[in-house]
Amino acid sequence: MRPGCDPASAAGRGSGSLNVAVLACAQIVHAAMETVMIPTIIFVVFPFAMIYAALSDMFTMTIANRVSALLIVTFLAVAPFIGLTWTEFERIGVMQWPHSPSC
Repeated sequence: MRPGCDPASAAGRGSGSLNVAVLACAQIVHAAMETVMIPTIIFVVFPFAMIYAALSDMFTMTIANRVSALLIVTFLAVAPFIGLTWTEFERIGVMQWPHSPSC
């Protein structure tokens, strides 16, 4: 456990100190989640989904819809944490598609 992150050590200093210690612990955990977990999710989910899709396609000539669903859900869950704003999120769908077909 990190120093200063033990609520038991703050218990003797009063309930206000306990709340501060718990808040400090929560901030440390949140920072760790942001710096470690988000890249881990990105670099684990996508490659394994692609490997599963490739093997499935190679052996059964089908790719399950759950692979696409997993990638969409993961993107929607991770996008706010990597700094993608709602305006940028809208542009992904709107700006990539031409408004009129080119012939």
